[in-house]
Amino acid sequence: MAAESFLLGLLLAAAVVLGGRHLYLRADRPGGFDCSLRVVQGHVPGLSRRFRAGYAGREVDGFVWRRVAWPSTPVRLPAGAIRIERQRAPRGGERLLAVPAHFVVMPVELADGTRLDIALARRRLPRVLAALGRGLDP
Repeated sequence: MAAESFLLGLLLAAAVVLGGRHLYLRADRPGGFDCSLRVVQGHVPGLSRRFRAGYAGREVDGFVWRRVAWPSTPVRLPAGAIRIERQRAPRGGERLLAVPAHFVVMPVELADGTRLDIALARRRLPRVLAALGRGLDP
């Protein structure tokens, strides 16, 4: 009984910490959005070829993406690097493992040649376009 109570308390504490981190990221960078990010080509510290959930907060000329679940190196995404015109639906393996079917996946091309994929809820697309200063017709 004591072990179960301890485990429950530990899980509750972890949930509070993760929830607090998520709220902090939103307050620190308003005007951003929840999304997932992965590396397609190249290397980015803290990312892999699997989608990682995070929050992309607004910065002067783009976004700063941070993982929600675990602190890691922030990834800077210049506004012009997100290729909205090449958006697509998640592929079969992506839907099965990491990205819901109602998400949209867009490539991100960084200046050093690194290519990333960013996935976000389709309903958030107008908010992202507004933050990027683009209309609904990219």
